[in-house]
Amino acid sequence: MLGMPLVTVSVSDSDQHLLPGLTLLAVNAFAAGHDLLGAVFFVLSLGFKQMALYYAPAIGSYLIGKCIYLGPVHG
Repeated sequence: MLGMPLVTVSVSDSDQHLLPGLTLLAVNAFAAGHDLLGAVFFVLSLGFKQMALYYAPAIGSYLIGKCIYLGPVHG
């Protein structure tokens, strides 16, 4: 035990990359044309931390704009 460093990792340190990761997965899914999967990833990021609400206007505007542009059949 002598000489072993004491390592403490708090929960907030170990999961700080989960929110940007889920948001990046959502954006990648939107770019690939998989809007439903992107929405699921974004909702997961919202459920994980409410800080993802900062991205909500951009993602909501993208989805609404896509529905308006493509029309009621393909949007």
